[in-house]
Amino acid sequence: MIEFEVFVNQEFVYTQRSDGLIVSTPTGSTAYSLAAGGPIMQAGLHAFTLVPICPQSMTNRPIAIPDTSEIEILVTQGGDARVHFDGQSFIDVQTSTASSSAATTIPYASYTRPTTNISKPCAKNCTGASN
Repeated sequence: MIEFEVFVNQEFVYTQRSDGLIVSTPTGSTAYSLAAGGPIMQAGLHAFTLVPICPQSMTNRPIAIPDTSEIEILVTQGGDARVHFDGQSFIDVQTSTASSSAATTIPYASYTRPTTNISKPCAKNCTGASN
């Protein structure tokens, strides 16, 4: 478990003790982010979600922010941490080191299905409905 502070556009959001934090795009919102309690975001939204991984406090909830935001994460306790990028690559981060990103500096792939209506897939996958 690590403790870190989250800033969005240089404004303090919260201090969190958890196993980590998922920063998700709409494309990634139906994978690990959803499994960790994050929302499903419709393709085409220009947003990120910040989803805590097993937070110690239930007051740390997922939040959505514009994808033009600068996100800064400062590890304050708990030893070293690692930043993963969709499981493909990683960066080791030391305590008291900030890591930041924004959509304008880190490109990300976005896949959009021919239809952007998410009600049918949500009904099928989220509630078990057959139609």
